[in-house]
Amino acid sequence: MHHTSRARTVAIVAVLVPVFACNSGGGSVPGDLVSISGTVLTLDSGGAAGALPAFGVTVTVSADFDGSGSIEPSERVSGVTDAAGGYTLTTPARTGQRLVVRFALEGYAPALKTVDVGSLADVRLDAALAQMSPLTCQESGCRDDAGEVLISGVTIGSGYAQVFNPVTDGDKFPGGFDDDQGNLLVSAVFAAFDLYDAAGRPLDDLGGGTATVRLKTPRDAWSVITDIQPGNGRVDVPMYAFDETTGEWTAEGTGWLENGTGEAVGEDVLASIRDGSFGDVLFSVFEAGHFSYWNVDWPIGTHTVVRGVVVDGDGNPVEGATVGLQGLSYSGSSTPQTTGGGGSFCLDAMRSEGPGEDVDNDGVTGETQRVLITVVSDGKGYRIAPVDLPSDHATCPTGGVDVGNVELKPENEIQVQLCHLTGTVRLDGAPVEGVTVNAQDEYLDPEISIAACTYPDCTSFGQSDASGAFDFTGVFASLLKVSAVYGTTDGSVSFFYNGDRQYYECPTAPVAIDLYMLACYGNLLATSYASGEISWSPAVPVSLLSVTGAAGNPKWYVYSAGGFAPPVTYGVLPEGAMQVFPASGGRPQPVVSGDAIQPSPINDLVPYGGAMCFSFGSYTVP
Repeated sequence: MHHTSRARTVAIVAVLVPVFACNSGGGSVPGDLVSISGTVLTLDSGGAAGALPAFGVTVTVSADFDGSGSIEPSERVSGVTDAAGGYTLTTPARTGQRLVVRFALEGYAPALKTVDVGSLADVRLDAALAQMSPLTCQESGCRDDAGEVLISGVTIGSGYAQVFNPVTDGDKFPGGFDDDQGNLLVSAVFAAFDLYDAAGRPLDDLGGGTATVRLKTPRDAWSVITDIQPGNGRVDVPMYAFDETTGEWTAEGTGWLENGTGEAVGEDVLASIRDGSFGDVLFSVFEAGHFSYWNVDWPIGTHTVVRGVVVDGDGNPVEGATVGLQGLSYSGSSTPQTTGGGGSFCLDAMRSEGPGEDVDNDGVTGETQRVLITVVSDGKGYRIAPVDLPSDHATCPTGGVDVGNVELKPENEIQVQLCHLTGTVRLDGAPVEGVTVNAQDEYLDPEISIAACTYPDCTSFGQSDASGAFDFTGVFASLLKVSAVYGTTDGSVSFFYNGDRQYYECPTAPVAIDLYMLACYGNLLATSYASGEISWSPAVPVSLLSVTGAAGNPKWYVYSAGGFAPPVTYGVLPEGAMQVFPASGGRPQPVVSGDAIQPSPINDLVPYGGAMCFSFGSYTVP
């Protein structure tokens, strides 16, 4: 496998180094003020269409400048992006302070970036916003179209939500992968919410009430799941929420795991969850008193640090450059830090493991962890060679690994590359033919990507052969996402699969992509009627059971927000259900040949093959 560099360097406005800021070279504004500017892009359709300039994004910079523990109006500055997605804001700042920058646009997950100020130099900070899924709300609750988010126990007028996989969406993680106690975080799933009440007002705080939230937890992140409260018969997981005042993740109670039918997952299946063989879907469930970014995280109290000095081509220290670390062997990144007058930096990172150790709880012992150092300065981005991390615990400003001088030289500048990709697509361990695989740098201007990818040297997509193998060349600059999409049918059910991999370097080894079911649609409830009894399989709770005559006339409608299970005797209300028709509460007309019986599961979802399928049951009486 090979990759070929293009001759020209890409401007930082075209290539967004995720979560990293850069010195604009303009110097600090007198009076302890700094200028923050940049470009905001939107990533529609999962980034497949590339990044486009975002107009009208609200950009808010805040910091607890006076140390009061809250953000006062004078400590918050806001503006909106122009037609080119650009913005410029001037904000109070002081050395040693953390700035929190929020980028918000309705229908898109807010981007929350943090920067630790090492010097009062102007900052350039770019962002890309991921599209969220609109929610469909019924009396039983709200869900997205893919069944990855379910919210109940609170009245929601409208809104959006989005579940993110930390393995493939780490660039969209708010702030750094650390908490307010100095721990590193290992995430299994995180999610954003943008909800409104019936009057269209933002629904952020529930005023002392709580809602039950269920997040589908991606299978390729299951290996990090451990039970934090063993002995109670279920698997409990730690919950975190992002504090936009401090720019840190804070622990907020405990959640638990459920399967597709809403049953708590027992501790006896934890091993099969961690090795990926658990045969059902998995949801992380918790009670939320407010809505922001939520995260299922395990805190890691032991870590190492990476230290060094940023210097220019003549060996002089660079003030105001911003340095960040991106995990290559683990999912995680540091909060970026701007350098002071001496050009020095010190950042936390996951330490390597000694023999038999499993520091990051992923089920693999003795791992050597690696990070990529990224620097942005004076409008240019730099990618420094990866660093292997030591296994000893260390805390800034000493210990860890000292990388010495980090040189901002032309050969380290981020450039557009042609990246040759080979690999295999698998489903349940078997190769799959006919899968479309594409490579997309989500943060690359589409015009630059099109200009760089010219046939026959580059196609940016390919298709798997009979052995599941693919071979094509794509364009890479700062963040490469390799995605596989596949659809098939099985009788009356349609299935849609996808698989993603994310790289901060052009991969030099074959890429293995495992497909997981994204969504499915069809009739999955086998419904029957015999001797006055209605039944369906699988025996999932349904919220509505209807019996309709051959001419479409209603005979018996029964509803329950909490659902009821089979069997159901015709004309007899299940416990907790209400009769919608006949409205009088009288007995329904008898069932005759040609009548249609249809059970509708809660939220129209039925678990099937690792996903929640949109489904119903339908039976015509012979």
